[in-house]
Amino acid sequence: MLLGATWAVGRVVRDRWDPTVAGPDHRVLGWFVEHRPDGLVAAMKVVTQCGNLGVLLPAALLAAGWCRRRQGDWSAAGLLTVVIVGVRLLVDVGKRLVDRPRPPLALHLIHATDAAFPSGHAAQSAAVWGALAVVVAATVPPVARIAVHLLATALVIAVGLSRLVLGVHWPTDVLAGWALGAGWLAVALAIARSTGVGPPSDQARAARTDSSRSGTARQ
Repeated sequence: MLLGATWAVGRVVRDRWDPTVAGPDHRVLGWFVEHRPDGLVAAMKVVTQCGNLGVLLPAALLAAGWCRRRQGDWSAAGLLTVVIVGVRLLVDVGKRLVDRPRPPLALHLIHATDAAFPSGHAAQSAAVWGALAVVVAATVPPVARIAVHLLATALVIAVGLSRLVLGVHWPTDVLAGWALGAGWLAVALAIARSTGVGPPSDQARAARTDSSRSGTARQ
């Protein structure tokens, strides 16, 4: 379903690639290109790496180890594996199906050669940083959960914007990537929780806490 929706949107964007319809994409990207001082470019070259698997995989391993230590099982590792493998496959297939060209090479500030739609960095950051926030938040106090989710959201937004500042994606590529990544994360979480593999919901955590307190009181 997610792949079908991505394909449909991508074909509309690609097949209607003319100055009238593509105007907003050109204007928005043009604005970013015109407002990218050297300091911002240098920062965005670092930030964009947060959407690479070279950064996401080590982060996932660290989070899985942390959750294993705090929760006593490898459920977080299973969820993260499904999210990473799934989003990578969806992005690859989506790029092949749509085959949308990237912005002109003259705008690129980093090397990028594959198809543009959807943005792999945007999709991977939305899915994986989102999943990391979910599994880590399940192990920390309620107040800290807010900070975890805010940090993950900020990273996802920053990675997507970095692709525009660096001139390697059209805005709709990034929007589609965010939607694809978030959609796949939602599907993976729903499946994981329905099978009892994913991180516990707030209700489950509350029930577990009440059960633990009841057991302690009986002792």
